[in-house]
Amino acid sequence: MLVIRQEQMNALIKGSEDEWVEFLVSNVKKEDPELGTKYQDDELKRMVRVAIEKADSYGFVNADDQSAFVSIMFEVAPNFDDQPEIKAVLEEEQLPISYRLDKLWSDAIPDEVWEKAREEYKEEAWKGDRENAA
Repeated sequence: MLVIRQEQMNALIKGSEDEWVEFLVSNVKKEDPELGTKYQDDELKRMVRVAIEKADSYGFVNADDQSAFVSIMFEVAPNFDDQPEIKAVLEEEQLPISYRLDKLWSDAIPDEVWEKAREEYKEEAWKGDRENAA
């Protein structure tokens, strides 16, 4: 019997890093067509790479989780995780990684927290850790 590990499945889904970035860019442009007029594709690719890096930093490495995390950054704010309630869920070590994103949409995070995250949108958060350190 052929057994495919999660890492192998993710590699199949994501393809190369560039293919994965291209896929996520097209995905966020479908979710918000205005992004295609607001940003050039090269800029969107850079932003998606920052989002992937941030998702990785929280342990979100599988395709579905990364895709959801990237969508949240574009839909809410690139610094949505600055909210203490959200950060606490993202860093909740006793909760399996696969459940952390689900918990974000539960009653654990009130709508007011998401509104505050939107209000405190910081464009510079799209620069990522590497660019902010420079």
